[in-house]
Amino acid sequence: MKLDFRIDWGYQYLYSRRHYHPVFLWDGHLECDGGTIAECYALNYPVIWYGPGHCAHETRLAGPFWKSRTRRGLAGIRIIAETEADARFRLVTASGCFSFGADELRRNGRLVFPVGPKYLGCHVIVTRTNFLWFRPGPRPGEQTWEADDLPLPRHDWARMRTAWLAPGETLEWEADLPESAADFTEYILHLEAMAAPDYTPGSERQVHDRYPMTLLCDGEPVARFAHYFREHDNYMQMLEDVWVRFQASPGRRRLGIRNENPRFPLLFSRLTLRTAKRSHLELSLPPWALAGEPLIGRIFAVRSDTAVVRWPGGSRELVLREGWNEFPFSISEPLINAEVSAGSTRAVIPAIYVSGEERFPVTVGFDLTTVPHDDNGFMDWLLDYTWRTRLGNLVVFRSFCWQAPENYENAPVSSESLRRWGEFCRAHHITVEAANQYEDGALIAAAGDALHSVGWHEYPGAVYARDPAEPWSSADMKEAAEHYMAYLKTAVDKTHEVAPRAAFGDASGGHRYCYLAGVDFIRTETMVPHTQHICSQARPAAEALGTGEWGVHIAIQHAAQPYFENHLGQYFLSLYQPWMMGASMIYEEDSLFLLFKEERQCWDDRLTKGKRDMTRDFFRFVKTHPRRGRNRRNIAFLEGRYAAPFNGFICGPEQAPDYSVWGLFGNPAPEWGHGQPEKCRQLLDVLMPGANTHPLRQRCDRRRFFFSGTPYGDFDEVPVEVGAEYLQQYKLLLNLGWNTMIREDYDKLCEFVRNGGTLFTGLPQFSTHIRRDFLKNWQELALWNGGDLSELCGVVVGGPGPEYSGQWNAAGRETFPEPQLSSAPNRSVCEDGPCRLAALEPKGAEIVAWDAATGHPLVLRHRLGKGIVYLLAAWAYPGHEALQTLSASWLAHLAEKCRGEYYVEDSSREVFWTSWEEPSGVRYLMLLNTDWTQPGNIKEIRVHTPAFSFDFKVKERKPSIITLLPFAAVAPDSGIYLEVLSCSALQARLRLHGTAGTLTIYQDGGRSSQENISFTDRTVQELTLHKN
Repeated sequence: MKLDFRIDWGYQYLYSRRHYHPVFLWDGHLECDGGTIAECYALNYPVIWYGPGHCAHETRLAGPFWKSRTRRGLAGIRIIAETEADARFRLVTASGCFSFGADELRRNGRLVFPVGPKYLGCHVIVTRTNFLWFRPGPRPGEQTWEADDLPLPRHDWARMRTAWLAPGETLEWEADLPESAADFTEYILHLEAMAAPDYTPGSERQVHDRYPMTLLCDGEPVARFAHYFREHDNYMQMLEDVWVRFQASPGRRRLGIRNENPRFPLLFSRLTLRTAKRSHLELSLPPWALAGEPLIGRIFAVRSDTAVVRWPGGSRELVLREGWNEFPFSISEPLINAEVSAGSTRAVIPAIYVSGEERFPVTVGFDLTTVPHDDNGFMDWLLDYTWRTRLGNLVVFRSFCWQAPENYENAPVSSESLRRWGEFCRAHHITVEAANQYEDGALIAAAGDALHSVGWHEYPGAVYARDPAEPWSSADMKEAAEHYMAYLKTAVDKTHEVAPRAAFGDASGGHRYCYLAGVDFIRTETMVPHTQHICSQARPAAEALGTGEWGVHIAIQHAAQPYFENHLGQYFLSLYQPWMMGASMIYEEDSLFLLFKEERQCWDDRLTKGKRDMTRDFFRFVKTHPRRGRNRRNIAFLEGRYAAPFNGFICGPEQAPDYSVWGLFGNPAPEWGHGQPEKCRQLLDVLMPGANTHPLRQRCDRRRFFFSGTPYGDFDEVPVEVGAEYLQQYKLLLNLGWNTMIREDYDKLCEFVRNGGTLFTGLPQFSTHIRRDFLKNWQELALWNGGDLSELCGVVVGGPGPEYSGQWNAAGRETFPEPQLSSAPNRSVCEDGPCRLAALEPKGAEIVAWDAATGHPLVLRHRLGKGIVYLLAAWAYPGHEALQTLSASWLAHLAEKCRGEYYVEDSSREVFWTSWEEPSGVRYLMLLNTDWTQPGNIKEIRVHTPAFSFDFKVKERKPSIITLLPFAAVAPDSGIYLEVLSCSALQARLRLHGTAGTLTIYQDGGRSSQENISFTDRTVQELTLHKN
């Protein structure tokens, strides 16, 4: 039997350059036992920064042997073999050997073998030619035609098998239109199609244009429709969904599609025909609801009619027109299977929940990047789909329509369309956000009180995507900060001219500067930088410098390819972690409907539909599980005065560690590269193991690009500009990076310590320098108060002293933690130069760590008021190559002391956890398993409280929320929401919300029990829990 397949190897990242990745050697050969390898081709994928989105170039090989290497890229081979059913293949390469069976490949279509470090993303992938692992088979009653089924020229294009319909030509094929006894029947033809300028094999080109089309049945037009097809990120032609509805007589029919674009061919990947049936007075209701919320139902009418719609607590008489008719209603009781009727028609809303609203109502939804902002009807349908299926309650308008195929001049969306969409969103309780197309005010006015905010996407990104250039480049760090804020303020002011609230979509890490420049809201971009890192910046900046409201948009499809099922695991974490950390707006950027960075996925495919389903489930979860109290963090890293934004990824063609801090606003001088002051970010490995720190280097086997556990709990990266009172919430403050000390900040640190805080700081953090020149020779730090730090640190510093030996000692040295860091030198271990210690005189401070070779003071402890300062007494930044292990050990030592009475022990270091506390003292521990590599894997942890401890299992793709009472811990499954009505040392009165589920109860001594909760006709019941 003939077997045609390809073997791909490697991986690709967008926000990381090749020199940050290891070389993989794939030199090798393929063996076949039970068959003959007839042909072998080398596959070389065009190098495209945005992803492997073009077909590989094939080169015939002399035999099944080759030489190949990848470095953050993809390559492979294609094989044509004649095999027996039980044939076995053995792939032998320098990077590993892999075996698989011919029958296994025929049956499964795709086989995946991980290679190398767990989170690097390298794989060997064996795929039957033209097999799409993500594409579902036809559903019952559907008819499908793949590209090879269509009577057209067929080519491989944009990683897909496609059938090409020339301009002005008509595709014809036969289809069966089923009989139907329904009151109303129509047929829906679904096209998965794309545009192309011409067939140019080996050099794929892209195009954007509007395609008018005509659908014919037996030669007669039955529908005329159009779609605007386009590319994204310059090189990625999108495979897009087009639906057309029509009516025709049932039976065997000859269907046709005419391409009425006069210039460009239309490419089909798949056609699907399905039947839609409706009954007169058929009801369409929300899948769930909140008690008392305004709802909209729909009733279908085949003809003009009247009907009385009844629901619990109300009714309404309707005059119906043909088609769908909307009616407003509300149900105030928390019911299960709440019945709504119209005549003899009955339908139910499965659950009506009682749920409290949060200070900032949670919005969940999606960006409309891939949706044409035109009048072809799809935008109107999608907005309707969003509210009636409860996909979410937020849409973000962001148009990518261009005026002509020859240019990228923005095509303005008509004011009439924007008004229609804004009015629809307001009437259907969909919150409106916009990244463009708001400038004429039509969308803003129409959305009214449904408008959240508007503003450009990634405008702050000039700090990571551009090199220093006039007029923005700077001579010192203070000037760079001022230039950046002036740059931001230009956009903020322009937005405020048309809208009350200005927003940015931002991945820069410059949250504080955005707020200081006047922005009202930030849509923090995740799945580009590390989620814990960027959200730990977003949260305190919003709380202390903004309104307290912050959000995230999830850029999940761009970061890494190829795609696997565990893409859904990453998306799950992208939804739940920001919510657990306090985000109130959470939405997906551009892949709930399409994926277009490698093999294309459309509406019904595994990852697009999977993410829509997950988004819908998440929306229901957050609306029925309101967060109570306040999020508690005990540890914070201090973002120093004039320190440049740091996001942990790069976005330029060949950026390296010497890329200037402050980007566009920086300076090309060598000392402006990412060096000693910025290496403090590598110490945060202690708090989020492996978190990526580009443009600094890391060990590839330890780096984690998007998610990490939090061994010492959730933490903040807090701006130094916050008020002194805001800092009082923390137990431990880490002052380790660039900081220009000024009186205001010095006084805040003194107050923080006097009130009981612990400060871990280095000496350069007391420098008053605004220029980076001193980094060239380290002769003069220009320390605050002439080096007299006796008030805060209990020392007077005289200048540089002896060189650090590289070893240290302390009381109980053997008990200090030894964190495993992912950091690596930018060039060599000697790049930071000699590491000198400070010549100093203690003035009340005690030596708690010293150079093991000389006894020279290394760490000093000073008590001030109720708190303590730990000073790392080196004439270097704590991230200096010679100091990193020492700094990390002390950071971990202090983090352990300051993590609080409620904490998690996690040997895997892969569990994220955070804590919320009500005024009553009731705590909620929220946990996620961040190991997304294997669906359903479990991490075993131990939870500690002041009264007892217990073991717990955290499962991948399951949100865990544990209610911690004085005498017990209660962990409901995700179907139950637990509300504490009252609590004492001996008992607690609980209110449970849900439809069904299980409570697991943990008590002293590690005892646990389970209680199955059954809800009958209401979604609320009470339970009293006693101490045993």
